[in-house]
Amino acid sequence: MFGTAVQMKECRFILENLAHGVFTVDKDRRITFFNTTAEDITGYRSDEVLGRYCYEIFKSRSCQFSCKLDEAAELGRKVLNFDLEIENREGLRVPINISVVPLLDENGLVIGGIESFEDRSLIHELLRKIRSSNERSKMILDSMPSAVVTIDRSGRIQSFNRVAEELTGYKREEAIGHLCREVFKGSRCGPDCPFKQVLGSSQETTQKWEMDITTRLDRIIPVRGTCSALKNDAGKIVGALETFENLSLVHELQKEIQGRYQLEDMVGQDPKIQKIFELLP
Repeated sequence: MFGTAVQMKECRFILENLAHGVFTVDKDRRITFFNTTAEDITGYRSDEVLGRYCYEIFKSRSCQFSCKLDEAAELGRKVLNFDLEIENREGLRVPINISVVPLLDENGLVIGGIESFEDRSLIHELLRKIRSSNERSKMILDSMPSAVVTIDRSGRIQSFNRVAEELTGYKREEAIGHLCREVFKGSRCGPDCPFKQVLGSSQETTQKWEMDITTRLDRIIPVRGTCSALKNDAGKIVGALETFENLSLVHELQKEIQGRYQLEDMVGQDPKIQKIFELLP
């Protein structure tokens, strides 16, 4: 499906090592690939879902009657991102955030797609609990696989989880009370700060971006961040919840592949390869 056997092996390795669930479908929406994280989130094994319709696995009404792959193709967008609630194998509802990118033939017709998704259950629970600063909230924070911080309206850090400590090199007690930009020292920590965009928005929105941060030991690390508003009972924004995912592994894998093959040759020979790189975080 993805060109030569070597290219297919390299792409599969990247997709299997992503912290996000990833699956691919053919033109009939039958699943052709299902990575380990997708198995963990849905409860289904890869061999159980291959060849089945994706909406049979995710059990979302919008998937069956309003396919986002078609919408993405019609809008001419490379990647369409949206929130969705699915049902896992145990029948539990799971909130996810999903990105879809269609694979098109030379006539612009959809012949398949690549979809990447993440479980937002802990984020949703944390948003419900975050106003009451207790041990339960700390346990939720520290159980999350991403770096998570909460900040007040002035941008000062109010909570800082274990992964954030590992990512930045700063201890929780060192970070709390300091401005977010002083700890992360990111390339977007200025006039283009996503938190400022969340504060200035009148709509419920989650900002997503990529940037480089500088750790306590002056190491440069590429990350992907998200920022969601925190509101009080009156609906007023009182701060934000930010998450950061370390992209170092993904970047290293991409460089390794691009070092073996000229990227322009890879994507030029097989547009499906290009779509995979567009979807990678």
